[in-house]
Amino acid sequence: MADTTITTSSAADELTINPIEHATAVLEWGGTTIYIDPVGGAKAFENQKKPDLILITDIHGDHFSLETLDSLDTSMAKIIVPQAVADKMTEKYTAQLSIFK
Repeated sequence: MADTTITTSSAADELTINPIEHATAVLEWGGTTIYIDPVGGAKAFENQKKPDLILITDIHGDHFSLETLDSLDTSMAKIIVPQAVADKMTEKYTAQLSIFK
């Protein structure tokens, strides 16, 4: 998919949205890189910056892929998930998780 850039009044406020597939996207804003529902394996993210924040919105496979997370460098990312997703995550991610309701 082509990049979609939304620009506000100044370069500092620029938001770049990089659609990957279905619900998966990478947002870049104010020096922060956010992965939303990362699926598709490492290849889908090979030209993207490492994530600072990962948001997983649902437990279904088109939103949550533990295999994709394991294939990416998520070591510096905070991961925000619903409880149902947290229950499926391995201990490797425990310190990075925040649960939303």
